[in-house]
Amino acid sequence: MHNYINYILSMIIVFSCIIQLFAQNINLTVRVTNIKKINGKVYIAIYDDKNSFLNPNKAVKTIELNVNNNILKHTLSIPKGAYALALFHDSNSNGILDKNFLGIPSERYGFSNNVHPLFSEPSFSSTVIEIYKDLKIDIALLKW
Repeated sequence: MHNYINYILSMIIVFSCIIQLFAQNINLTVRVTNIKKINGKVYIAIYDDKNSFLNPNKAVKTIELNVNNNILKHTLSIPKGAYALALFHDSNSNGILDKNFLGIPSERYGFSNNVHPLFSEPSFSSTVIEIYKDLKIDIALLKW
């Protein structure tokens, strides 16, 4: 009976180690640059699927940063995988990316891989980054 209990405890420890190995989170550090106004907030949305990309309600994680400098840095812990980031500087703190009458953003925005879309929203595949170890990325805010 004693050996059976030791065996069970050993198996629990082995399975716990295996689960931790595969589910281990990594650190992603995002540095937001090209901030022109020191006010408002920067919103970062992280997506893991092309069908949810750019739908803020379907982001796997959202981050809200107070703008108190021309460069912001934030580190988060996420599972290994492929992700695309979209962000914008909400300089008037109304919680949305403001656009002009043509639908063009009037506030600064940015995407992972520093994709600069010209006439449409970027694709998930153009902005996706593979994250399998701790990573630091820079995203420069753009204005159309």
